[in-house]
Order: sequence, then C-alpha cells, then structure tokens
Amino acid sequence: MGRKDEPGTERFMDYFYKDCAVILTKPFSDLPEWKTVTASILPLSREEANRYVYLCELVHNFLSQHHFRSHFFVVSSNILPRVASLLRAKDKHLRHGTLCSPHCNRPKH
Repeated sequence: MGRKDEPGTERFMDYFYKDCAVILTKPFSDLPEWKTVTASILPLSREEANRYVYLCELVHNFLSQHHFRSHFFVVSSNILPRVASLLRAKDKHLRHGTLCSPHCNRPKH
C-alpha cells in the first residue's frame, strides 16, 4: 500500500496542484506544441529563455519529489508537448535544461 501523508500535508498538496502549479506553469501555455512548430529555431528573448530554464527545473523537481500528484498534473495539463518545443530554442542551456533533470547526475547508491 502507498504511503499516506498527514491530513494537513494532503490538503496542501491538493491545493498546490489544483491551484498554484497551474499558475506557475502558465508560461508553458504560451509555447506552441512540438508538432506545430515550423521554425527551425524557436524565437525567445534571453529573459524568456531563462524563465523557461527555471520552470523546467521546477517541473523536474515536482516530478522527483511528488511522484503521483506531479505525474498526474503533467499529464492532465498537457505541458509536455509545449516543453518539447523548447528543444528548438537557440540557447543551448535551455535545450539542456529541457532534457536533464537536476537529479540526473546524482550518484547511485
């Protein structure tokens, strides 16, 4: 059986993924879906590129820390096809941040 959090933690997590995560990831809705991108390079300003780097890192942290809730949120919000369009950005650090989660270099125990 899965681990059950305390009731206060459960309420906070429900609130966070129903309300706050939607607001935090809203900038992804400004991106086109991968299958509709026609340009060879996605035109983003330096500020936009940096914002998406931080947002990708945030989503990676959600996925590594809050397994079920974050996976459900990512699938139901349909942000992955939009995040994939960042692979067409000219900024190498953004393309790398899109693919690599913060824990990919963590040593295995």
